[in-house]
Amino acid sequence: MTDFPTFLAISAFALMIMVLVILTPSMRDSQQVRWYALLMLSAALYLLPAFSPISEYPTLAFFIATVSNLIPGIFLLTSLSLFSDRQEIKYWHLGVAALPAIILLPAQIASVSSIEDTSSLYFSARIAALIADIGLVTYALYVAMSNWRNDLVQARRMIRVAVISATGLYMFLVIVPGQVFAVHGAWLTSLQMLLLCALLLSIHYFLFKANVSSLFEPPQQQSQPIPSAIDNEDIAVIERAMSDDKLYRQEGLTIASLASHCQIVEYKLRQLINGQLGYRNFNDFLNGYRVKEVSLRLLLAEEAKTPILSMALDAGFRSLSSFNKVFKATYQMTPSEYRKTQNTD
Repeated sequence: MTDFPTFLAISAFALMIMVLVILTPSMRDSQQVRWYALLMLSAALYLLPAFSPISEYPTLAFFIATVSNLIPGIFLLTSLSLFSDRQEIKYWHLGVAALPAIILLPAQIASVSSIEDTSSLYFSARIAALIADIGLVTYALYVAMSNWRNDLVQARRMIRVAVISATGLYMFLVIVPGQVFAVHGAWLTSLQMLLLCALLLSIHYFLFKANVSSLFEPPQQQSQPIPSAIDNEDIAVIERAMSDDKLYRQEGLTIASLASHCQIVEYKLRQLINGQLGYRNFNDFLNGYRVKEVSLRLLLAEEAKTPILSMALDAGFRSLSSFNKVFKATYQMTPSEYRKTQNTD
């Protein structure tokens, strides 16, 4: 007869497989979906030893242990992909994410190879990997929550709090009791599996209740609703605040202060900027006006000797590097190249 922790582990495994099935049609077109699916797959493999006799197959056990050590890193990469707008996964991100598994790999190989006296090696590696695990999970939660107020997609704002944060807290519950305080027992396993099932059910709830594209798909793939007459009036107020009052130049401008200036309630302002103007992030909305101002100044003969940095700072950018990144993403060339090209024409 299956005991309660094993039953919960099997249930959690089945829920993860169901998530993978739900997301399969979107994997080809979205890197975000692929990272999220990889997180679900690695977590499902982590659960296998709880109800399957994989210890009888050393190679499989070694593989699953390695994948399990990658879970905090995959969680970080998933968080970066979903919640850092315009964040590209770079090679150094991959290296940092793989750090716990790399640290533990020599000790795992020594253990499988039956090399004598691996206890001290494994203990030292486990401590270093534990520190790396906690660091990766902490940073992933920071990434998920750092731009929460600037996120204009309501469903994604909910998922930031309800799903990603819960996932991080669950991972801490798995890491800290067993690896920091050496607390073990059937009651802890049952609690962990119960929370995992609740977490996965919440993920299913949001994936079914909220359109999956609201979390994963880029903004240009979203259909825009037809604006009403009232919405058109509000959009005109927002446009005047940006184009005439040039609020985007203000340092530290928040969506709350813009809502106050426009006399539009904050949640409605989020809906308008996201649903009618097509922006998913408030900073992207502001940067659109900022980069447009600089691009127009670059065309003026009287501005030919004005440093690009001065233009960028005047428009509201905080640094030249952030301005260059946004400008190049908008015009597919650097500001200097744009200035030369336009002056040549």
